[in-house]
Amino acid sequence: ALSRQSLEFLESIIQAAEPVSWVLGSSLSSVKEPPQLRDLLDLASARIESELSDQPRVQARLMDIIANSYRGLGQYSKARELLEQASSVRKNAGVDQDAAVQLEVARNLLYQGQLLHDLTDIPAALDRYHQARELVIQSNPVESKLLSDIEFQTGWALVAASRNADSKAHFEKALAIRQQLFAADSSAVNSARMGLLLAESPGLSQVNLLQLNTTSGNQNELTQLVTDYIQMLIYRRAEDYESAVAEYDEVLIGLQQLLPE
Repeated sequence: ALSRQSLEFLESIIQAAEPVSWVLGSSLSSVKEPPQLRDLLDLASARIESELSDQPRVQARLMDIIANSYRGLGQYSKARELLEQASSVRKNAGVDQDAAVQLEVARNLLYQGQLLHDLTDIPAALDRYHQARELVIQSNPVESKLLSDIEFQTGWALVAASRNADSKAHFEKALAIRQQLFAADSSAVNSARMGLLLAESPGLSQVNLLQLNTTSGNQNELTQLVTDYIQMLIYRRAEDYESAVAEYDEVLIGLQQLLPE
């Protein structure tokens, strides 16, 4: 459970995004408009080190969360710095070997892997995923949601390395876990199914060819799917998250139309 201090910290960061609070008492340089997500992340990361120094476990967990958010915004240097800092906090506090913290260490490694994948360092990403998987498997009980994410990201990294056949087992594991945890038409299940489709294909360029005999107009559908996905990335980088979510929904609809029954 989160401590009272950590809850108060989170509340203060959330309140900073409220327009009236922002205008009346901004902690940043501009008071003309509410902050963007990047502003809030900068504010939170600047305060974590001093305000939560007596709670290294909470401090490190929040650093991981903020770091992964930075990664989503393409702020890779800040993401790497915070992930490394979170790892150091755990080690310096002597909590990184605590059994209860091992899953948090595994999540940190997952985030490191995703960052390295974004930076196209696939071998290093796969190494982080392997370390994360080993920690999760050692946990009792196994953290299924985290394990499914690790397997899924490992599969995508292998696809990026043109090792589609090797990725199949990881997508199968991710799909099996997600089908137990989520609805059949959820984005988590559909994304794992799409990964498995890629794993069973010679390459991404072959996916539409494999489906042409089962669905009319698939070439146009695949083109639209790619277009929607690229537009979603553009919206996300522009911090227009409402539009990004709408485009992502279109991507999921397109996936359902392309995937075999």
